[in-house]
Amino acid sequence: MTITILKRLRLNSDLTQKEAAKASGVTQPTYQRWESGKSVIPADKAVLLAESFAVTTPELYGKKAPFSIVNFDAEDKRHVYYGEASFHFCDGSNLLATISEAEFDRFTSRLDTADSAAHMVLTTLNNRTLLIRSDSIMDIHFHQESIDTFGPEDYKEQGESYYPDMNFWVILDNAEDPDYLLEMGFSQEAIDEAINDLLPTEEAIQKLLEGQKITAEKRKEMDDNFHADRQILVDLAEKITWSMSEGPNRSDYLLEDYAKLASSIELIEDGLFEKNFLHLPFEGWYRSAFVNLRKINYISFPTHKLELAMAEVWTDSEEELQLVK
Repeated sequence: MTITILKRLRLNSDLTQKEAAKASGVTQPTYQRWESGKSVIPADKAVLLAESFAVTTPELYGKKAPFSIVNFDAEDKRHVYYGEASFHFCDGSNLLATISEAEFDRFTSRLDTADSAAHMVLTTLNNRTLLIRSDSIMDIHFHQESIDTFGPEDYKEQGESYYPDMNFWVILDNAEDPDYLLEMGFSQEAIDEAINDLLPTEEAIQKLLEGQKITAEKRKEMDDNFHADRQILVDLAEKITWSMSEGPNRSDYLLEDYAKLASSIELIEDGLFEKNFLHLPFEGWYRSAFVNLRKINYISFPTHKLELAMAEVWTDSEEELQLVK
């Protein structure tokens, strides 16, 4: 199932197709054609649609959402940088998470009220949804100046960079299938912009080096660094990582069942998950892991995959309701 940008934005806004159509001043069949990609949204209607989804017009076509590091007066705190949360676990390990103002408010409120919560969820600005076992935590330090008074000096680059835009991660995850991205509603300009951020073109590198003398060895080092940085982002887009209270961290690529996984995470956080083990089916034939939820420090999932999977679930629910009607 293809979840287009419009469908994802509409579902995130908790609107039906009928409500989105009314907000943009068109009939539901007309809006439905926009959402399915069968017709182009007129410029004046795109403005109205963006307003109803509380996004900018360029975001309708896959461009980056605005994000502020210092705008404390912004109305939407999801798009404002708070700082970092440093988790110090009882086994001596640590985790650094870069978060928004909205996530700081939500998570600290959860800490203040959920005394008996066995697990908590934190969403980072690096496309990570963290499922954290409460009893594994010794303390958490929230800070806005990249200083952790109580933690180690080296967090192994866990929180040094951040890409808070959902569209960026969807493009990265599907960079090898540009036709699919176009089908989802991404403009070619948005695709090119995101891919150039990941791996600069030869032209961009030459412009960067303009007027500088550089050896072949130094140029190779630069290329290697670009590729290494890209691989870090690819792993953030595709891998699941889990840290146990004993033993090394583990990571792998999940094959399917993100919708089931997203539903399970909600149940776990609410204390309604009745199993001790979480099933992770991996890529490759007959490969699975069952992770003991009572023994983890945390499990880290790609946020964009969970959100797209939940959009599919909501779409199925919409279709079922339409059949009932």
